Amino acid sequence: MAIKVIKKSEKTNMSDIITEARVLKTAAGCPYLCQGHGSFQTQRHALLAMEYVSGGTLRNVIKNAGQLEKDLVT
Repeated sequence: MAIKVIKKSEKTNMSDIITEARVLKTAAGCPYLCQGHGSFQTQRHALLAMEYVSGGTLRNVIKNAGQLEKDLVT
C-alpha cells in the first residue's frame, strides 16, 4: 500500500485531486494500471490510498529511458 498525501492550500486545485481519485476508481480491476483503494481528506490534506508500485512514475521511466523496449513493457 502507498498513501499519496496532498497538502491543501489556496493554490491546490481540488478538482484535479477529485479527478485523480475517480480515475483510480475507474481503473479498478485493470491489470495494467495502479489500483486505488480509497481516498479521504482532512481539513489540511487530501489522501489517496493505492497499490504500491516501485520504480517511480511512468513519465520518469520514459524520460530516463528515452524509448521503452518491448520486453520492458510486456
